Amino acid sequence: MSDYDGYRDGLRIETEFRENGFGIDPEGCGCTDCITGQAFHPSDSWRLGKAIAQGRTLYNRTSHEVILPNGIRLDRDATWRPGMVQHHCPGCVCDLGF
Repeated sequence: MSDYDGYRDGLRIETEFRENGFGIDPEGCGCTDCITGQAFHPSDSWRLGKAIAQGRTLYNRTSHEVILPNGIRLDRDATWRPGMVQHHCPGCVCDLGF
């Protein structure tokens, strides 16, 4: 998909979140951010995947851990930013070759 009417690949090009990111809200939230496409539910792996591919920041606003489509476990109230060193699990040493 291409850019059209303020959207890129089905996602808003500009949001009201810091760093032009997106929120991750609880299932059934229905807040204004969800309605306007500035926040997604954790089960919306298609839009979460697109946001990650675009290098967009994600803010976990749920009250629980969310596993992103790229395998990263995002703790409650945590933020995922492209390029950050983050691990797949708490205390993870997967990337160290152990």
